Amino acid sequence: MNPIFTGRIVRGRVALDDAGKYVVYISHLEGKVIELILRIRRSKRSLKQNKFYWAVVIPILADHFGYESQEMHSALKFKFLRTHEKEELVSVRSTTSLNTKEFMDYIERIQRWAATDHQIYIPDPNEIEAREEIG
Repeated sequence: MNPIFTGRIVRGRVALDDAGKYVVYISHLEGKVIELILRIRRSKRSLKQNKFYWAVVIPILADHFGYESQEMHSALKFKFLRTHEKEELVSVRSTTSLNTKEFMDYIERIQRWAATDHQIYIPDPNEIEAREEIG
């Protein structure tokens, strides 16, 4: 597995969060041809998003379809997070690999599918928060 080093761009230069660890790592690569990829770091799904998914989305759908929570989660991942389908092999992304935007998109796709294909209403997270504040 390739290590990931984080940092910031400061005055046009890379400022690594752990420059010492980076130096130790590259010292073992002397003479090797490398590939360097820079991208803006995205936050992983939030704990709040994950809590909403497991406390609201999964129970509503599991109850409707008669699945256990983990089975419903696996079925949703298979339906919405498939990445490669070649012959008999299928790859499915883990929800833990999703950033906050990807996870929000995942939940929105589930909500649309549930509403249009199965007439199941799944509230938005802000609706749940409003109910908790009132109650």
